[in-house]
Amino acid sequence: NKIRRAPVIPAHLAEYGGLNLRVLGVYMAQHAKFVKLAYEAFGLMIVRSSKDVQNMVIENLAEEEGLLAGPDVEPHNHMNMIFDFCEAAGMTKDEVLNVEPTPAWWGRALHYRYVCESEPVGVALAMLSTQEGQQPELNAEVTLPAFKAHYGYERDAKEVKFFAEHEMADQEHSQRQLDLCARHLEDSSLHDRARKVCEEACMLRWASTTDTYRFESLGEKDFPRQGSTDRAWLRGGSVLSNRSKQGRPKMSGAAPMEISVEDYDGMRRDGAVHVLLDVREPKELAICALSGSLDIPMGEVPDRLDDLPRDELLVVLCRSGKRSGKIVAFLREQGFTNATNLVGGVLAWSERIDSSMPTY
Repeated sequence: NKIRRAPVIPAHLAEYGGLNLRVLGVYMAQHAKFVKLAYEAFGLMIVRSSKDVQNMVIENLAEEEGLLAGPDVEPHNHMNMIFDFCEAAGMTKDEVLNVEPTPAWWGRALHYRYVCESEPVGVALAMLSTQEGQQPELNAEVTLPAFKAHYGYERDAKEVKFFAEHEMADQEHSQRQLDLCARHLEDSSLHDRARKVCEEACMLRWASTTDTYRFESLGEKDFPRQGSTDRAWLRGGSVLSNRSKQGRPKMSGAAPMEISVEDYDGMRRDGAVHVLLDVREPKELAICALSGSLDIPMGEVPDRLDDLPRDELLVVLCRSGKRSGKIVAFLREQGFTNATNLVGGVLAWSERIDSSMPTY
């Protein structure tokens, strides 16, 4: 019961219904990245296992890819179902494919691979059964009812097909894995090790879920990673200590490659010297814009480098952060070490800073 109550995203869905579906969309995108690494782990299991385990793993993979029908007698490509849900949650396909795993998600994926590669086969099967065996009850008792009650999605809706299909498939998969465990864990000396590995896997599963909730819903951050924003730098540390002829702060070092909307909001509130370059098209600017921006469409930037500052922080903005990221990379090649990408663009600004800003 303690384990079933642990994940905060399903709990928030069920109890409040106020969770922005984009948070769960990011979670599903993270899950897709995890599954890609899990495929490699399954390959390692196939190589070193007996025929009965090989058959189970291969059939599981075939169902994932939509090559084999699951318990509902209909084949489904799981990645396509993830795309369907993430689209309903407001994410583009590019955003799903380019989501960055959090530390806990990386930890979970690496633990999964290590167990499948190095632990006794029976121990690995026990771990696999916990990862699929917890999900049916969560989907049946929490997630699917919450989708209907709070978001209007019936269980047969295309947008939530992933969760409905896994309610049935994971139960069948988990039972097969448990049956195999009985054959491959006959040595009682492995029982304690199996319990330990299962506990680690469950702990990492809930840690990755909590990571997504903290970062995407609560807007929390851990310590800055290399290349990310440093608040002291933005607010006038040594990099901005010199003065230009006009008496404005002058940069004496390279800017970080990217800046979060939270840090940029703090910059604006503090009155930090910078230039905001919006590289969206005029029709996009007509829908929403941040005040005080220098508006140059992406395609015109190469011809207007003389209009851009080199000695002040240059924050580059677009809709989602993808175009602006490309422009920052281009500007860096042209010597604009002061250019930094506003991660998530106006979508992130509307989501996490100013909900009154319209999006598209």
